[in-house]
Amino acid sequence: ESDHGREKAEAASLAKSQLLANVSHELRTPLTGIVSTASLIEAQSHETDSSQRARSIVDLALGLDPEITQLLDLSRLESGRDAHQEIAFDLRQVTDHVAGTLAPIAAAKQLALSAEVDPRMSGAVMGDAYAINSILMNLAGNAVKFTPSGSVAIQVALLEQDDAAYRLR
Repeated sequence: ESDHGREKAEAASLAKSQLLANVSHELRTPLTGIVSTASLIEAQSHETDSSQRARSIVDLALGLDPEITQLLDLSRLESGRDAHQEIAFDLRQVTDHVAGTLAPIAAAKQLALSAEVDPRMSGAVMGDAYAINSILMNLAGNAVKFTPSGSVAIQVALLEQDDAAYRLR
């Protein structure tokens, strides 16, 4: 009887973790759309009140991203998977994703935004793509948020490499 109860509890916990992961993941797409649309409204509005309201929407929507990230981390931990997994991934795709996500916000502030990966890096790299995405999103997001004019550049420079590893900045 206790084994059956434990199995039921584990199944319920797994179902909850899967639901958290699915809901968290599915929130990101509409959130990006909200930020993009509100940023465009802000950039194109000639009325101060409308522009300020659009800026509030952007700020509130961006405030949800860390909460979604925590939900995803929690669901990974509860499902028995390490929150940080090393996988093969294309670093350019990560930097392009970060730049693409932040582009509407940068455009609304009339900032130039670019992403560049050292051309000497080729192919996939092994690492925690999720953590790198989160770190770059945080750094570049703050750069866009706190840069009043000019440009923001996301640059990944190859400092050294051997057969097994890259050292990047």
